[in-house]
Amino acid sequence: MKKLNRKAQMMDAGTALFESKDGYGSVLGQVKAELKEFGSIGTPDDLPEGAVPPSTAEFDLFLDYSTPWRYRYISCRVEDAGDTGRTTDDGEPIRRYAITFKEGNRSTWLRILVHLIIMAAFLAGVILSGQWHLTLLAVVLGLFTFYQLLVPSKKAQQTVRLLIDKVSQ
Repeated sequence: MKKLNRKAQMMDAGTALFESKDGYGSVLGQVKAELKEFGSIGTPDDLPEGAVPPSTAEFDLFLDYSTPWRYRYISCRVEDAGDTGRTTDDGEPIRRYAITFKEGNRSTWLRILVHLIIMAAFLAGVILSGQWHLTLLAVVLGLFTFYQLLVPSKKAQQTVRLLIDKVSQ
């Protein structure tokens, strides 16, 4: 796994609750397989001490699916929530599990630089054109560009929702 950006702020993204006859290790393996579709996976044993953002807290699996445009991370913690009191037709106990997801994303330097260039271009266009009546338009477009820079990744939120739906089935 490549070097992670420790400045990404990890936030609670949701919890998946489900029941399974499989043991904890099998459930963890299934979740790992689902996460692997999106990027590279790390476990606390794989990653060096202090490699993940401090806000990650405890985790069992850490997904890095960053691009040159954004750093994107998802961590998950799989917990055994106890016996349901029911059994399968074969007499195997059915257990409850909870998977807690945390999601974090942050703009890369490339994304920040591109947005700053766009904002500067709007300002320079107004100054160089001498048409000061376009100042309001340039300010609005500059603020919209700045807003786009600060907005969290929608793809990260959709990925977490997709993962919750997949593991809940």
